[in-house]
Amino acid sequence: MTPRRRHPCRLFPGFLLMFSVSHCVPTAYALTLAEIQTQVRLIVDPSTVTGKQIFTDAQLQTWINQAHIDVIRRSKCMQATAYVDTSSTTRYVHIPPDAMTIDRVAYWDGASTSTLSYRFLARTFKSSLDSKSPSWERPTYGIPQEWFVFGSSIGLHPIPSAAYAGSARMAIDYTVRVSSLTNASDVPFGDNPTLYPYHLTLVWYTVWMAYQSIGSLSYADYYRKMYYDSISIMITELRDYAGWQPTIRVQ
Repeated sequence: MTPRRRHPCRLFPGFLLMFSVSHCVPTAYALTLAEIQTQVRLIVDPSTVTGKQIFTDAQLQTWINQAHIDVIRRSKCMQATAYVDTSSTTRYVHIPPDAMTIDRVAYWDGASTSTLSYRFLARTFKSSLDSKSPSWERPTYGIPQEWFVFGSSIGLHPIPSAAYAGSARMAIDYTVRVSSLTNASDVPFGDNPTLYPYHLTLVWYTVWMAYQSIGSLSYADYYRKMYYDSISIMITELRDYAGWQPTIRVQ
C-alpha cells in the first residue's frame, strides 16, 4: 500500500476544509494553469524537488483540463450563439464545430427579413416523431416547429419551406468547447473575470484525481465532495442570480 503523505492542510483534520480554503489557495481571484498546479502540489504533492514529486506537470495538466471541460459542461458557464443558414432542400444543418452541448434552438418568426427575430423551438427525438407520425420523414414543408440532434447535425421538423429558409434563419445557443490549457499563463474559462472565483473548482478536481491515483481513497472522496459541492454552488449562482458577481462558499 502506498504510504500516505503528510502536508500542511492535513495537520488538523477537523479543520481541513477551512484551512485548505484559507491557506492552500491564493487570495487573488484568477489562477493560471501554473498556479493551479502549484496549489494542487501544496495539498497532495508538496515536494519541490522534481525527482521526488509523485506527479509530473503533464499528469496534473491532464487532470486540470479534464476538470476544465467537465465544469464548463455541467455549469454551462461558457456559451455562444450561432446564426446559421437553412435550406428548403434539407432538414439538416451542421452543429457548430466548437459546440459541446446544444442548449436551445430558435427559428426566425417570419416577421421581418431586415431585422430578424426568433421564436423558441421545442426539442424532440426521432423516436418521439416516429411515435407521433410514422411517416414524418416524408418531406413536409413549412416553418419548423421542432428540432432534434442526429449525429453532427440538427434536424428540423418540418423542413423549412422556401419562404422560411435563408440566411441566419436559425439561432443555436450552445456550450462552447474550449481549447486545452497548455501554457503556464493560460487562465481557465477564457479569462472571464466573472468566472475567476470558480478556478478553485479545478484544484479540487485535480486533488481528487491525484489522491485516487495513489490509493488514498478517503482523501479522494473528501475532495470529490468538495468538487461537486463547488459545481453545485456555481450552477446555482450562475443560473439563479443572473448579473450578480458570484463567489465560492463551501461550508
